[in-house]
Amino acid sequence: INEDLSESMTLIRELASLGLAARSRVGVRVRQPLAAAEVVLAQPERAQRLEPLLSLLSEELNVREVRFTDRAEDFVDFRVKPNFPVLGKRLGKNMKACAAALASQPGTEVRAAVLAGGFEVDLGDSSVVLGEEDVIIEVQPKGEFEAAGSANAVVALHSAIDDDLREEGLAREIVNRIQGQRKELDLGYTDRIELALSGDASVMKAVERYR
Repeated sequence: INEDLSESMTLIRELASLGLAARSRVGVRVRQPLAAAEVVLAQPERAQRLEPLLSLLSEELNVREVRFTDRAEDFVDFRVKPNFPVLGKRLGKNMKACAAALASQPGTEVRAAVLAGGFEVDLGDSSVVLGEEDVIIEVQPKGEFEAAGSANAVVALHSAIDDDLREEGLAREIVNRIQGQRKELDLGYTDRIELALSGDASVMKAVERYR
């Protein structure tokens, strides 16, 4: 087993799951391509090892480009909440003070500290250091982005669809219908077929472009 490849592929699969979760919020069919996916890794040094696998991620998410960035704040806001089932047992009566302290701090800063090893919370008569298992990090997309995140990464999708993307999406839709007809007619993969297409101007423009 190639341990490095296995580890990288596990992360790619996680990024795909996050991207698909974000895509479901965009509200368009999977066959509709999107312009780009922005990936923010909690450990940016892992990006180089993922580069050879990005075509898999691009295909799975149906985006034209996958980009790494270290500026998650350009695409999302973070809200960090205490993981009550975990912290409640540890803090008891101090749980309320901990929740209030977390709510008063910028989510981006709290997340960065947690991922860097721990975020210290002043409870008045004592303090507690919160790790990844002690908090729940929620991702709130900005502007025209949709996003999903985990402890390891944030994936933000450009949700705006221009005419160019819409045309490619239409071409993919046509291909899907053709493949459906091939299946209905029980045509083999190697069978040669004659294909006739007609439709309104937008359909035929897409057909010609992706002939």
